[in-house]
Amino acid sequence: IYTMFCSLTSGPAWNAIYTTTMEVMDKEHGENPSVSQYGYVLDNEIFFNLGRLLGMVLFFGLAYITTQETSLRFTPIIAGSLQLLLIYPLSILVRYHRGK
Repeated sequence: IYTMFCSLTSGPAWNAIYTTTMEVMDKEHGENPSVSQYGYVLDNEIFFNLGRLLGMVLFFGLAYITTQETSLRFTPIIAGSLQLLLIYPLSILVRYHRGK
């Protein structure tokens, strides 16, 4: 059931993500034609791959310390909590950067 719902929802989710990314690229290119618009795609792929790498390190590290079942249960909770803790400092950083 989990795999079925993941496969049904992953397509629309990726479409929404890439649509938003392309709109941001078009807007940025319209405002600053000298800026490389494809840097957004590169940044997007780099951060996706870093997230995947950190998720694997977290999963395998937790599986090494405990059991595989414990790692499967707690890796999403730990990763989600870390993301929630990073949202606020990153939003402050983005607001500061836009103010310049």
